[in-house]
Amino acid sequence: MDSFFERLIQELDNRKHLNALFPNRPIMIKFVCDKEEWGLYISKNSCSIMKKDIGESNLEIHASKPILCHLLNGHIRLSQLVKNNELTLYGSYRLSLLLESILWLSKDYQIA
Repeated sequence: MDSFFERLIQELDNRKHLNALFPNRPIMIKFVCDKEEWGLYISKNSCSIMKKDIGESNLEIHASKPILCHLLNGHIRLSQLVKNNELTLYGSYRLSLLLESILWLSKDYQIA
């Protein structure tokens, strides 16, 4: 799972145009899978992943490993997973839309 988060951070760093979406005040998004937790920290200044001492989050997502992999790779939208009851989401609708946009725009794509 760590490799999926590392890829995401690398894509967010490489795609400078996404910086316009990032909030001025930092937000913390907690991903919970089985007994593991990851914290995605996003702000205009930086993006990073935390594995320990995550603390309080603005948005929390509980999902199985395969579902989380599909979400982080951009293969399926967050709203679709919520609609299908394939994950549990705690937090504001606005932040969930922001996260969905960031994940969708940071997915790998093929150049024809």
